[in-house]
Amino acid sequence: MIIAFCGYLGSLSFGSSDTLGSEIGVMSKSTPILITMPWRHVPAGTNGGVTLLGTAAGMLGSFLVGLSAALTLFLSPLSPLLPSSSSWSSSLPTLTMVMMCSVLTGVIGSVLDSIIGATLQYSGWDESHKRVVNFPNRSQPNAVKRISGCDILSNVQVNFVVSLLSALMAPFIAHQLGLVSLFPGK
Repeated sequence: MIIAFCGYLGSLSFGSSDTLGSEIGVMSKSTPILITMPWRHVPAGTNGGVTLLGTAAGMLGSFLVGLSAALTLFLSPLSPLLPSSSSWSSSLPTLTMVMMCSVLTGVIGSVLDSIIGATLQYSGWDESHKRVVNFPNRSQPNAVKRISGCDILSNVQVNFVVSLLSALMAPFIAHQLGLVSLFPGK
């Protein structure tokens, strides 16, 4: 049950980090850089484009998920991670580890999302509409100029893959933080 909770937490942390990072990051006044080629500036909205504002917003999103999870665990009388008679001060180390697990999983997931997006998800510049698009124009190949990525995965597919990876990665992060034991008896 605890492992499933960690996986669920990891997936939610990535989702929140990705959403806040993307939605707030496009409002950054600084030009995004491509995560796979940090010397290359790209238009806002490019898959794999990152800004400091977007990264900070993503970290905040995963922190808020972790905080929400920690408060829920503390207030739940059936919390699998805390003894039934826990006080706030005795629970604080465990709750801090829950928040750390959330932030680490969210940040690592967002980095993975950016790398996969920059490489396996198409981004192009549509000159006629002056915007970034996620697919090449097959009827007019010269209408859209490729910025990055191959046309292999859609945004939904990238998010699915990284959500799954985050759910699988979170229990290992929780294990490394001492929150859970994946290998009892060792």
